[in-house]
Amino acid sequence: VVHELDNFPSGKMCSPAASIGNKALFGAGAYANSTYYSNVDVIDDSLTLSKATDTTAVDWGAGCSSDNCASFSGGWLKGSNAAYNMYECYTETLSRYTAYMKVGRAYHRMAAGKQYQVAVGGLNLRGSSPTSITEAADGISGTVKQYSSVVGRMHPFVGSSGLYIIIAGGSTTGSSTNEYTSSAEYIEAETGVHGTLVDIEHPVWCGTAVSINGYVLLAGGQLSSGKYNDEYGVRTINVYDPELTKRDSLQLSMGTYAMAGATTSEYAMIGGSYDHRYVEVFGFKE
Repeated sequence: VVHELDNFPSGKMCSPAASIGNKALFGAGAYANSTYYSNVDVIDDSLTLSKATDTTAVDWGAGCSSDNCASFSGGWLKGSNAAYNMYECYTETLSRYTAYMKVGRAYHRMAAGKQYQVAVGGLNLRGSSPTSITEAADGISGTVKQYSSVVGRMHPFVGSSGLYIIIAGGSTTGSSTNEYTSSAEYIEAETGVHGTLVDIEHPVWCGTAVSINGYVLLAGGQLSSGKYNDEYGVRTINVYDPELTKRDSLQLSMGTYAMAGATTSEYAMIGGSYDHRYVEVFGFKE
């Protein structure tokens, strides 16, 4: 069943999304004709569209969902070469709480630990190198912790096993024309404990991370050269279990990147992207 919602901003792209309770929140985004939307759109189970308090950033922010809030962070500011440095946390009643990061960032990723929402990588200024500072925020209390032990990455994989945040791939130079990395690492959101993991199979950026029942799936991604699979990206889904062990990889039906991922209690779903019109479903029962 497909429902079309009236009054949803047309063409709102590079917009992060997160959920809390029965609500899905869509953050700030941009449009191709340089129209910017700072509004936060909310859709509930009855498919009613409403608004939450606006954000400030306009595009390329990041979002994640945790038990107590839907969080957004960073993004480019309108008319500026600088990235936004705020966490914004929305509760189920759509109350908004904020906390400030040490550095602004865009082209980054977020994932939720047990208590903290974690922002990884990204650029502070257009044309700069990716930041190595990882920041963990409890958006409701306003507490922010900074960790500096990870590799600086742009458009990396970032997924949560619950206790650990798994980070892999991405551009370490901040450029779309350079070789990407296949290195992988983890960080514990609450303490900053950090270590390395078995590398992912290919050096890619712009893949998607999906978390389900303690497993983290790192799917697809674009290569800096076309030497694997096909010109659009890789088919590989790298799998890490709750103990951070790399398991046998899964395969998408075609190589792809810049897709979206979501989960139910038993299934991980990955779809969209360039020339990829399908949603692929993988079962992960506890």
